[in-house]
Amino acid sequence: MSAGLKSVLLLVCVLSPAYSQTRLGRIILQVQDESKAALPGVEVQLASNQTHFSARLITGTSGEAIFRALPFGTYRLLIEDMRFEPDIRTLIVTSEVSQSLSIELRVRGPASQMTVSGVSPLVDPRKTNSSMYQGEKQISQRLASLPNRDLVEMVACLPGWILESNGVLHPRGSEYQTQYVFDGVPIFDNRSPGFSSAPLADAAESFEVMTAGIPAEFGRKLGGVVNVASRAADEGRGLIQVYAGNQALVGGALQLGGNTGKLGYSVAASASHTNRYLDPPAIENFYNQANLASGFIRLDFAPDKEDVFRLFAWANYTHLQVPNEVFQQQAGQQQTRLNRDQDLTLSWEHYYSSQAASTVALYTRHLSADLHSNARSTPLLTEQDREFDAHGANISFSRGFGAHELKLGGDAILSPVKEFFRIAVTDPAFFEDGSDPAQLDARSILDFTPDNPFLFSKRRNSLDYSFFAQDQWRLKNLTFNLGLRYDGYRFLIHDQAWSPRLGVAYFISKTQTNVHFSYDRAFQTPTIENLLLTSSAEAQALSPVRAQGQEGGIPVPAGWGHFYEAGFSQEVGKKLRIDAHFFQRDFRNSEDDDVFFNTGISFPITMSKARVQGAELRAELSKWHGLTGFTSYSNLLGVAYTPVTGGLFLGEDIAVLLQPGLRFPISQDQRNTLQFRVHYQPDGSRWWVAGGMRYESGLPVELEEGTTPEELRSSFPQVILDQVNFSRNRIRPHDVWDASGGFRFWNAEKRLATLQLDLLNLTNRFYLINFEGLLSGTGLGLGRTAVAKLSFQF
Repeated sequence: MSAGLKSVLLLVCVLSPAYSQTRLGRIILQVQDESKAALPGVEVQLASNQTHFSARLITGTSGEAIFRALPFGTYRLLIEDMRFEPDIRTLIVTSEVSQSLSIELRVRGPASQMTVSGVSPLVDPRKTNSSMYQGEKQISQRLASLPNRDLVEMVACLPGWILESNGVLHPRGSEYQTQYVFDGVPIFDNRSPGFSSAPLADAAESFEVMTAGIPAEFGRKLGGVVNVASRAADEGRGLIQVYAGNQALVGGALQLGGNTGKLGYSVAASASHTNRYLDPPAIENFYNQANLASGFIRLDFAPDKEDVFRLFAWANYTHLQVPNEVFQQQAGQQQTRLNRDQDLTLSWEHYYSSQAASTVALYTRHLSADLHSNARSTPLLTEQDREFDAHGANISFSRGFGAHELKLGGDAILSPVKEFFRIAVTDPAFFEDGSDPAQLDARSILDFTPDNPFLFSKRRNSLDYSFFAQDQWRLKNLTFNLGLRYDGYRFLIHDQAWSPRLGVAYFISKTQTNVHFSYDRAFQTPTIENLLLTSSAEAQALSPVRAQGQEGGIPVPAGWGHFYEAGFSQEVGKKLRIDAHFFQRDFRNSEDDDVFFNTGISFPITMSKARVQGAELRAELSKWHGLTGFTSYSNLLGVAYTPVTGGLFLGEDIAVLLQPGLRFPISQDQRNTLQFRVHYQPDGSRWWVAGGMRYESGLPVELEEGTTPEELRSSFPQVILDQVNFSRNRIRPHDVWDASGGFRFWNAEKRLATLQLDLLNLTNRFYLINFEGLLSGTGLGLGRTAVAKLSFQF
């Protein structure tokens, strides 16, 4: 690359208000003999039990091997060659800055033995938070799931994450606060199956999950961060998968990868169909089919060792039916949703030296969600057309200074938003008992008929920008992570915030113990889905009580949070790691959502304040006589306080939500969650088996005051009501078991074929996820489901 072009690109980096969130390092190895001559053709292995990363490279003609996209953690490096003594050492990756090592191999003596021992450490001595990783093996052998839930289900296996209906993730009691980061590009919109698509698991090499001690480079949505690294290009890879199961589940996926020297590529595509996509409100699973298609491509161009240019793009398409309740099915209701999103990103990574690196990314995203209802829909005829774009630029600069690793950056995102919404009452009797037109300053919902519907249409631009600085400072066995972030937000409201971050870790090498503490101040912007409508005077005038004395809309405010965590990681017998964490989160304007009947549409709301506290425990077995697995337990207590801002309440009695100072459980207040999974594969075996269980103590039930089980029997069968403890206003506890197994039945050179069988909900347990309430609908759990997957690798 010419010096002039480098100067121009560097100037763009400096002037761009942007940031990058890769959290992936690089190691460059130069392998030589004792005479300093390069050693080509030597196998180099790098592995980590913490990040579940494993890779093998062969040194090139110059004796060089480069490991890229390494999740932060501790690694074991092993160099083996029959001519030389093996070399084994431990490396720690904590920065995007490259580590360059020159390793000399000694000629093996006549009496030397080729015995290599040692494993990757289980505890990261410098980690100041509770982040956890899933690697390529966990991704490739993951348990089957319904379409568009594979990554969601894998994240939910980690402690602190709760699943509500329709695959909605809640990290440590936070609603709408899951942030995906794909190859350094943040995604702030809702990626649950009913809204859009999460990043393809088949396109991921690994992912990191953070719920505390979150670096200052991350902002806006901080309930939990899922940092995904896409599949890198290699010398040649291909994979074809087909799968089928009950629930009319069929699908397939294709992966291709290759490297032609300076240019590498990775491609993934998938398509699927099912007749049970969302979690239905009725046992019969009425009207619930979906068709999905996704595609991903990544191109890497490395003209030299200092520069990597990358292009990646994805497109997701989901056409789904909105499941009916019994009375809606009898009426002939048909509601369909169409969700689409596309992304295009261009990035440039530059390594100035072994102590400095920068990353610049420009991206554009488009997301749309449409809902259409037929004329027989009841009690409402609903139509929606929602779109928004995200045009962003980010930059980061990393520099090592002795015991310090500094990172600086910032970002800017322009988001045009468009919302169209139409509703009309087709069954006035449904609303007559709960709506009192005398309470409304504006028109009653009953006045909106198919010939005279309620209409809302609006466009507006949102602007977000931020700057951050963070430093990791090592002082013997102490590690400090210090950060400061500034956020600016310009949409329906104008707000700004400074957010300090602190993480401290102390490592006891003798016992392999890491003790850590973190504090995060979080500034969390309002959820963008349906934000224009829920903040409008037109929508708020439809809600009883709320409209009195109101002349204009009340925008949903931004939220503030103080997150505290203390914990430890302990290695036991070099095979087992135990992680324990205690946390507390205090919120102002805590986010939640108001589910709009069972249309798949929800509207953001905020509670005046909230507090979430709990404890998490996880024991992970790396490998012992062919066994690997984990056990995790989470205890959570979450309470919120009124009044509520936002939402779209039609006819419900929400007076209790508008009174200040009332205390009630948050909708994600699941007190106890226990899960385990064990995987067994003997060394060198062609088969493996696995099994696991998830126990949930049950979410709160948000019934209107005075509601009795007798009043609900006309709407719900007894088998559903039996799953609700009305005296405690909670769903009853349940446990779900699963089993799986795989067999490699063909292996020839680099080609192999594998059959995997999964059985979900082994005992066919009937259970509820959510139940009818002011803020949530009803969702039934998945019954026994068998899935067979056939994979061909070439």
